[in-house]
Amino acid sequence: HVALTQEMVDTLLVNLNPLFQGSRVRGGTVTLDLRSCRIEPGAEPEHGVAADMDVTLENLKLELGPSLRELLSMIKVKTRVYEVVRLPLHVTVRNGRIQADPVRMVIEQQPVIIGGWVAFDGAVNYVIEVPVTERLVGSAAARALKGTSIKIPVSGTVDEPRLDTRALQNMLGNLLKNAVGEQAIERVGGFLEKLRQELSK
Repeated sequence: HVALTQEMVDTLLVNLNPLFQGSRVRGGTVTLDLRSCRIEPGAEPEHGVAADMDVTLENLKLELGPSLRELLSMIKVKTRVYEVVRLPLHVTVRNGRIQADPVRMVIEQQPVIIGGWVAFDGAVNYVIEVPVTERLVGSAAARALKGTSIKIPVSGTVDEPRLDTRALQNMLGNLLKNAVGEQAIERVGGFLEKLRQELSK
């Protein structure tokens, strides 16, 4: 149980969740509970390293980096700081990958679920799940789309994670079409056009 430092964010946290890349620590503590760890001397790291751990962040205050800010602007969240009393992460290391179980973060009352893996070579394969809220699509569409969510793939590397912003546009468009019906498509079209303009800024 130690104070969270910038170095920990840049090394530990970014490899557990690449979307924290570029974030600046403003406060918090971290506890690491290593359930199991196996290192085979002489073996390639991809095959010789395995671990299972719980990482708990408490009283966390982070100034968010560019990837999370890009995501938040896409879903109409304006804050640049993430604060949480307790954020538990479960991580396993095996077959050359650091795998993080999906973790739920709530930022300005908008839930976001993030999970995936980072390979030892830095390649990223993550998915961000965004539950559809009234803020995202308006009250009428939110009622029709209650219980649905949008999945945004994240690729690239730990140093430069890439969010597939088109996935958000396309999935929102399809969800709205199915939920609202053809008669209301023109109203929805205006929303999608505004979203495209926001994303192209």
